Amino acid sequence: MDYNIEELLERNHKQYDFKYFGSGTVPGTGAGGSITIPVAISADAHFRCMSFTGSFTTLGAGGADDGVNHLSCRLEDTGRSLRLFDDFIPLSLFMSPGRSRAAGIAGDASNQLFFPIDFDYTFLANSTIELNLQNDSVTANTFQWCFHGTKYRVDFDAESQPQV
Repeated sequence: MDYNIEELLERNHKQYDFKYFGSGTVPGTGAGGSITIPVAISADAHFRCMSFTGSFTTLGAGGADDGVNHLSCRLEDTGRSLRLFDDFIPLSLFMSPGRSRAAGIAGDASNQLFFPIDFDYTFLANSTIELNLQNDSVTANTFQWCFHGTKYRVDFDAESQPQV
């Protein structure tokens, strides 16, 4: 197979690996029990997400780790005014490694094995990913998340753009 070095180098300027990541705390039900986190997609490139991962705590009444998933999330693409999930989905169904167990439990690792969840979706430049989270516990719970994918610069020819 022949490789055109100039073509490969030019493609590196058009598309590149990228991650959007963050963390937060969802207050308990006594303090509202929900938050919305906007994730702005930059103006220079479309973002094709290929996988999603994250972890969360499972704190129940009194701050004790009860092992029950209290957090749920709905994803929205504001660039297309589209809900990616019609309803709130428990984080345990689409986040890996998932639950972060409380420290100090003898013989119990704090996290399971990392396994990114396939999530193939293209967010347009200048759009926003909204993570709407709800907590059904009286205690605040924390979470961490990461969208992993490829950015496609908008200032290059249409051939290099992802199909949306």
